[in-house]
Amino acid sequence: MPVFRAEVKATVDLVRQLGLQPEELNEAVHDAASTAASDANNQGLQAQVELMVEIWGPLETREFLREYTQGKREAAGLQE
Repeated sequence: MPVFRAEVKATVDLVRQLGLQPEELNEAVHDAASTAASDANNQGLQAQVELMVEIWGPLETREFLREYTQGKREAAGLQE
């Protein structure tokens, strides 16, 4: 999901011209993020990882995955 700076700037300018405040966009932002997450989940592992890396960055994503896996092992009574 590439971000195009010129398009973002033009859209921010439109939002300002329309007099919208950030809190007025909260629900739309949540809906957009939810749709992106749902699409990634439906497309499988590659898309899921791409979305996490895009949002969190590669290092935080890897750390999350390690911690998540460790938590699952501990919950199952398994230790490394």
